[in-house]
Amino acid sequence: MKSKLDFFGKNSINPESHDYLITYILSLLDTQSLGRAARVSKDWNTLVTLTRRYLDLLPTIRRIPCFNTVGLDVLRLKLLAGGMTNTTYKVGIRSMHEEWVLRIPGEGSSAFIAREDEAHNALQAEKLEINVPVPYFDPVDGLQLTRFVDGVKLDEEALARKDILHSIAAIMRRLHCSKPFPNKVTIFERNEELLQVLKDKKFPFSGDIGFIEAQMGELKKLFSAYHIEMRPCHNDATPLNFILSFEGEEHNIKIKLHMIDWEYSSSNDLIWDLVYFALEGNLSQEQTLILLSSYFDMEHVPEAVLAWVEIYKPIIEWWITIWSWTQMANKANAVGIDAYKELGETCYKKTLIYLNSEEYKSAFSSIEDEKAKVTFSGHRAF
Repeated sequence: MKSKLDFFGKNSINPESHDYLITYILSLLDTQSLGRAARVSKDWNTLVTLTRRYLDLLPTIRRIPCFNTVGLDVLRLKLLAGGMTNTTYKVGIRSMHEEWVLRIPGEGSSAFIAREDEAHNALQAEKLEINVPVPYFDPVDGLQLTRFVDGVKLDEEALARKDILHSIAAIMRRLHCSKPFPNKVTIFERNEELLQVLKDKKFPFSGDIGFIEAQMGELKKLFSAYHIEMRPCHNDATPLNFILSFEGEEHNIKIKLHMIDWEYSSSNDLIWDLVYFALEGNLSQEQTLILLSSYFDMEHVPEAVLAWVEIYKPIIEWWITIWSWTQMANKANAVGIDAYKELGETCYKKTLIYLNSEEYKSAFSSIEDEKAKVTFSGHRAF
């Protein structure tokens, strides 16, 4: 066997060019021959590893009715980079133009996820043309097949455009104004329960969490005075869960957005999605105001809205912190353990920064003052 892959062409040293062909040929080898192939060179070892992964993947792929007889001779698979909960592959079939995305939930990643609720919410969002088409969803374990949408990420350049921020506000508003999801999230109770589980497991926290727990207790008390309407929310509205594409001709191009990955979706406070997106997208104050102004269809965002936006920042960072620690404790494997650790430490520090900020303290006082008014009805002023 040659030490290089040159018999597949000059550029074959790049496995992306011919990986489907090479992996199919390698899949025909017996175990011993495959082991010998892996020892030829680093490139061969990479391709053998890929072949074994695809062979292990076949039984899962064949659970999907439209793929129940396919093999590596016709499958076109490509591992996609992305989230910290699942493994995803771009899937194609030889001679077919249509492509899909296969999502396989990672081990230890479903501590917060009810797959039946996700299935319902993902399909509801599909009917609203917010989610991408979902040809297959297994509510038992979350195996999902969605239509591949050829789009681009919501990167820094995209988020600098006002028209795109307006489109993001519009798709969120369309979601929030739709029929409520059957499941609801109770933010503080969920966090308390997960934190207690971590304590029981003697999890090594990044630092003293007592101050944060006390502050969250005060926030819980403050929130309990309000009757907050529960709206259908994505709850993981990071820019990574948006697909941006464009439709139309050169002089009439329209922005098209999809929201994907509905694992954490539920009925919740609509402010959660807006603040989550602003935090995860690292939006500036100006960008955040553009998003909020467009969402509420107001030239000037009311101070009451801005106070609730500020108050949610440490709550969301604390949730992501607990989420990361729980992934570590459960030995989740969608990404390396260091990625969960780094995210947890970063968000833990951000939680403290926000709780100690003057903006947060002012917002908390503002909401408390509203609650103390004789005319207070339990409803927010927006």
